[in-house]
Amino acid sequence: MRVIAIEEHYADPALQPAEALANLRKHPQLALARIQDQLEEVGAGRLADMDAAGIDMQVLSHTVPGAEAVPAGEAVDVVRRAQ
Repeated sequence: MRVIAIEEHYADPALQPAEALANLRKHPQLALARIQDQLEEVGAGRLADMDAAGIDMQVLSHTVPGAEAVPAGEAVDVVRRAQ
C-alpha cells in the first residue's frame, strides 16, 4: 500500500514577506525559524523526511500568505517565479 500525505504545505520565499523572513532568521533558536526552514525545503531534505516517515507521495499546497498578498500588478510575475 502507498502512503500519500494530502495536506502538506510549503512556502516559497518569493511569496513570503521579506521583513517577516528576516525577523525569523535573526532568531534561529526559535521554533518558528526551524518551521519556516522546513516549509521552504522542497528538495532532498523533504524527501529524506518523507522516507523516514514512510510517505511515498505528498500533495503540496502553498501556505499563507500566498499570491493573494502580492499587489495585483506584481502577482503574475511573482507566482511564476515561485516553485
